[in-house]
Amino acid sequence: SDSGLHLFSEMFRPVIARIESGRAGEKVPSVALSDFLRALFLLETNSAKAVEIVDNALKVKPSDKRLLYLKALALLGVENRTDESVKLLRELSNEAFAPALLKLATHLRFIEDEKEIKKAIELYERYTSLEPHDPRAFTSLAYLYDRFEECSKAEAAHRKSIAIDPGEATSYSNFIEFLILHDRISEVKPVLMAADKHRQPDEDLFGWVVQSLYD
Repeated sequence: SDSGLHLFSEMFRPVIARIESGRAGEKVPSVALSDFLRALFLLETNSAKAVEIVDNALKVKPSDKRLLYLKALALLGVENRTDESVKLLRELSNEAFAPALLKLATHLRFIEDEKEIKKAIELYERYTSLEPHDPRAFTSLAYLYDRFEECSKAEAAHRKSIAIDPGEATSYSNFIEFLILHDRISEVKPVLMAADKHRQPDEDLFGWVVQSLYD
C-alpha cells in the first residue's frame, strides 16, 4: 500500500519489454526481476545483500527516491546501520517523499524519548497532508494524541481512520477503547452498531475489546 514502491510496475515491466521486443523482431531479453524487486524480496532474509543490490542500482540512478527509500528500509535490518537508515529517511522526508515520512514517524514513535515521539506526530501530520486516504497514519496519530492528552484531536483521528476504511475492525475497537477509558461508555453502542454493518463472520469486536481491556 506504500505509494513509493510501485510493485505492479516493477513486476510487469520486464514482461512487457519482452513482448514489445518480440513484436518488433528484436532479440527477446530474458524475463528477470528488476534490481528493485530483487532487493525488496531480500529485505526479510538478507538485508545486507539487499543494500548491495540497491547500491549497484543507485550507480545508474543516484537520485531515484524509490531506490533510496528501499535502501533505507534495507539498512534498518542491518546491524549497526540504523543511524544511516534514519539519516536517509530524514533526507527523503525533507523532500516530501510520503513513504519515508510514514516510515520515519513509525520508527520514532517507538523510541522512548518524548521529543522524538513529538517529532513522530509532526511527521504523521505531514504524511496525512500528502496521503489523506491512508488510515494508518490517523490510527497512529489517535494513539499519540491521546498519550499527550489531546483528546479532541485523538477522537477526530479515530473517526477519520474509520471513515477512510469502514471495513477495518481494529479501527472500531481502538475507538471503543478510547471512549471507555475516557468514561464515555454511553457513546460505545453506536460505534458497535456501525462496526456490525461491516463485520466479517470470524470477527468478534465486542470480545476483542473486552479481552484488550482485561489485559
